[in-house]
Amino acid sequence: MMRTALAFVVVALIACGSDDNGCPDGGSLIGVEGVEQWCAVPDGHGGWIKHGPYRKWEDSRGYLDSQGQYCGGTICGHWIRWHDRGVKSRDSYFTDEGEPCGTWMDYDSEGNVVSEEDRGDC
Repeated sequence: MMRTALAFVVVALIACGSDDNGCPDGGSLIGVEGVEQWCAVPDGHGGWIKHGPYRKWEDSRGYLDSQGQYCGGTICGHWIRWHDRGVKSRDSYFTDEGEPCGTWMDYDSEGNVVSEEDRGDC
C-alpha cells in the first residue's frame, strides 16, 4: 500500500512540474520533500534522467542527509553531507563527468574540520 501511495505522489509531482520548481528548463521535480527529491529530464525513451538539484533527508526530524547536483544522470558540482543532527560532515566536488575534484573537507560531529584533501582541478 505504501509503495502504491509513493508511486502516486511521484507521478503527481511529474505531472504537476512547473517552471518555478528549481529544475532546469524541461525538468520536473520528482520525489517527496522531507524524504528525497531530485530534478529529472526526459531521457527520450519514456524514462527520466536525474539532472539538476538533488536533496535527501535523514529522517522525519527534517535534517538533510545530502544535497548536490546531477548533470545528465551523473553526480556533479558541489555536494554536502550532514551528520544526523544537521551538522555538516563533508564538502565534496565533482566534475560534470562525475570525477572527484576540488578541495574535499570532512568535519566531526561538532562541525570542526578533521581532514582536507585536494582532489585536483574541477
